[in-house]
Amino acid sequence: IRGLDNQIRRDKGFSLDRYLQLMDMFDEAFAVMQDREWERALAGFRKVVAADPENTQSHGNMGLCYALLGRKREALASLDRALEIDPSYEPAKTNRIGVLAMQEGERLAADFVSVDYYKDRHNEKRG
Repeated sequence: IRGLDNQIRRDKGFSLDRYLQLMDMFDEAFAVMQDREWERALAGFRKVVAADPENTQSHGNMGLCYALLGRKREALASLDRALEIDPSYEPAKTNRIGVLAMQEGERLAADFVSVDYYKDRHNEKRG
């Protein structure tokens, strides 16, 4: 555990305890998102990003929430930020295509589908 704590401190700049707290905050925001409470989910993801500005998934999920609220400009900004952090982040790439087709004020016409991109990618690499 000490090694994991050291790795997180090196990579993220905070402790394992803080990392786990942020994971819990992310999971809470994601649960709210699954309940289709877009504004509340946004607030939760903003808290995560305030503590961990490089949290790709939070930026991507914020983009999706904005799109589902019809806030195209903010959706694109969040999705673009996710792609700045991780250019290979497929959910942001895919969602960005849908958002580009929207008009400002028009809500994204798509069902919310939950994916765990990094877990799935890790499992694919392991074979």
